[in-house]
Amino acid sequence: MKKNLTIFLIIFSIFLWPQYKSKVDDAEKAMLWMQFLAADNEVSIQYDSVKLRNNILVVKDLKIGKFSFPDDFDVNETTSLQALIEQGSMLYPDESITIKELTMNFKFIESFLNWAEERDQKSLSDMFKSMVIFELDGLALPVSLILDEAENELTYSQYIVANRMANYLNELSLKFEQKGKGKLRSSMLFEMELGKDFSLAYSVDSGFDDAGFNSSYFNMIEGLSSILADTVNDFSFLIELADECKELYVKDNLNAWFAVADQEYCMAPQEFIYSRDYEERIDGFIEEIEILESELLLASLQNTGKAYGLRFNAAWSERLYEDISLSSEGVIDIALFTLKGIFENRLNKEEFEMLLQQMAGPELGVFVSEFFVSDDLYKIYTDYQPKIRTFANKPRGLGLSIESKDGLDSSYLMMASENPFLLFSILDSIEIELLLNKKN
Repeated sequence: MKKNLTIFLIIFSIFLWPQYKSKVDDAEKAMLWMQFLAADNEVSIQYDSVKLRNNILVVKDLKIGKFSFPDDFDVNETTSLQALIEQGSMLYPDESITIKELTMNFKFIESFLNWAEERDQKSLSDMFKSMVIFELDGLALPVSLILDEAENELTYSQYIVANRMANYLNELSLKFEQKGKGKLRSSMLFEMELGKDFSLAYSVDSGFDDAGFNSSYFNMIEGLSSILADTVNDFSFLIELADECKELYVKDNLNAWFAVADQEYCMAPQEFIYSRDYEERIDGFIEEIEILESELLLASLQNTGKAYGLRFNAAWSERLYEDISLSSEGVIDIALFTLKGIFENRLNKEEFEMLLQQMAGPELGVFVSEFFVSDDLYKIYTDYQPKIRTFANKPRGLGLSIESKDGLDSSYLMMASENPFLLFSILDSIEIELLLNKKN
């Protein structure tokens, strides 16, 4: 299994290394190796087209399912690896994962590696440009694949509900993009949709001061870049060796791939793999990367960066809400009933203060009186009371938005994570909004 993982990394390293001068058909060749290795592990990979241009990989109509060598295989009729895989997947027509389009943009990684090497302003600025980094459109998961994992752990009624819920996973879309917002500032946005029934959006607006990147920070980045460089250079060399096996990439290529399986053809890349202990090397690389990753995260938090905003919002259809409510076995209904009781009618200020202290209890009563009981808080309550009442009667979306016009120092947020009471000192400099029944 680790050998196969290694070869998978080898193949796709071609997409990650900007110094490697990839040709137009390199992506097709890489996908052929992916298909071959997957079939060897009883997995079929099929696709309509694959393109790699300007460090952007696009795969259309991707299909991943089970594979078994066909009993009625005829070498005279089936002459290509793709045709064999298509034939070997016909026994499992309803057990495949399908994706309409998959897009991966490696320009961010290219800019990062250039910045680590050159430490130049242009590469650093390029890291904050607007770009779609990853996009997955039209992912469909077979219901049987989902339910088979949970069938033995569910009651009959739970299984019926789970079957209804699984049907929502037949049109999943994901997008991760960056939107540039000025010098060394960008907003990272993650979006997910389940057809027209559910949408989720999460974004973080942040920026950095390049003066805060000191020599120790660059040393860590160079350590990570060096690991990637050494690994991918070896892998790129392996791709070049595999590129010399011309018979694998012609139209009628099945016999050539059979020869690879029998270790009678295209031995150079295989000998390259077996000549080094790649399992230990990859384990060592992973360990080094994990160490550097934690150090880089800590250094990034300590850097003089600023956070300007955070937004999270989920929205759903009436159909999805009814199914989720049913699957919760009354928990959601009780919660909404409680909300209705509190927000159905507007409380006066005295009633509101009494309710807060009752909810807090005697131990937190003094704390509530000191920090929360105020005219400002009651105004917030009166503003939100009709919105929460509407939400409790017809919930269609829930989220939170936090904005800071001047930005909050990341170092201060790090201290606040250890001492939450520090957050009260920044309440005047941020705007917090509860998002109720908002669409994405």
